[in-house]
Amino acid sequence: MPKHIVRVLPDKDEEGPPPKRYRTDNGMLDAFEQLLSHSVFVDKSLFIEKVLQSPTKAVLITCQRGFAKSTLLDMVASFVRLQDDQGVPVTDPTQSNAYNVFVLGMLSKNLLDKPLMISKSEKTIRNHLASHPVLRISFAGFRSTTFQNVVGHVRQLLCTLFMSHGYISVSLSRRLETHPEERTLIQSKLEMFGRFLSSNIQDETELEHGLRFLTELMFEHFGKKQLLVFVDDYDAQLNHLAEHCPKQEELNRATSFLFNVFDQLMRRTPMFGSFW
Repeated sequence: MPKHIVRVLPDKDEEGPPPKRYRTDNGMLDAFEQLLSHSVFVDKSLFIEKVLQSPTKAVLITCQRGFAKSTLLDMVASFVRLQDDQGVPVTDPTQSNAYNVFVLGMLSKNLLDKPLMISKSEKTIRNHLASHPVLRISFAGFRSTTFQNVVGHVRQLLCTLFMSHGYISVSLSRRLETHPEERTLIQSKLEMFGRFLSSNIQDETELEHGLRFLTELMFEHFGKKQLLVFVDDYDAQLNHLAEHCPKQEELNRATSFLFNVFDQLMRRTPMFGSFW
């Protein structure tokens, strides 16, 4: 990751301990909105203001494992995510779920015990609440020890991400009808989208460009609004390779491939911010 555009946030701050991960009958709950309704919730919502004020395009959040970094990312993503209705952006933030949760202090029509602290930050709400397309990426569970398995996991990850943003394919198809002068370009994008969707990408270079391609499509679809990308556990596979890959050649190929995936994603920082 290019150091000149990265700001590293410390793993502790003066506001107190981070919210804890916890177990219930439903298992591990990491999503921020699930955590809100439980008594163990600690209000760290001012972290949203802190991270969005960063002057850099990429923010690296450093935490020990178990310190709920995933929950913090979920919280920020829930705050900024531009809500859509079947792919059509909801342009009025006051009509969004984020407005109900972060401003009104309401979750599923029930009031929270008290409003979240971020509700007092008028500037952050005005500039960022429900205003950004969001791409959420997680490398949790990536535990391959061979180059081919790493490539396979990235291919499957891309398939899942393209599937979750399938509205883009619908949008491109509609644009094909209304902008016949762009037929060749749009058809090319549709074909590539379909290949990622069906996991029919064998070329490693194309896979390395997959996340970048998706961010470009999202940027265009949402009217060139600033896109925010959240990458969780980006180092999980790299660390596992370093500890368990038995062959140096396999290690070199696999780490080089992953670095290229991240590098291609970061090359688009003028159009989006990213949080790792």
